[in-house]
Amino acid sequence: MPNWQPNWNNVRWDWRASDQAREALYRMADWLDDAANHRQHLAQETLTQWEGGAAREFGERARHAIAKLHALADRCRRNASALDRASQAAREDQARRQAERARWYAERAEELRDLANDAWHTVSGRRP
Repeated sequence: MPNWQPNWNNVRWDWRASDQAREALYRMADWLDDAANHRQHLAQETLTQWEGGAAREFGERARHAIAKLHALADRCRRNASALDRASQAAREDQARRQAERARWYAERAEELRDLANDAWHTVSGRRP
């Protein structure tokens, strides 16, 4: 038996849920950007017809709200990218585990071949 053991457990990762969450985050980011752009357009239209202190306050609050929408969209994209990286890491870890298992089985098969050869030589009386 090889003097080491691979990790026999598969990586626990819900690929479907991860993909769905990532796509939902990208869709939400697009929706937030569209909403921000639409509100920016409406605010600009409104401010072309409005003057004074209230207009300046409205403009400042609109810019602040629009910036928050864009920031939230960016955050959604960063989280979607983090899910992509986590999925890739899980895939790589699973591939590494499978490669280690294959190596273990190959080493075990070689040991068994050696044992069978030794047994044959003992039973047959022939030595290599």
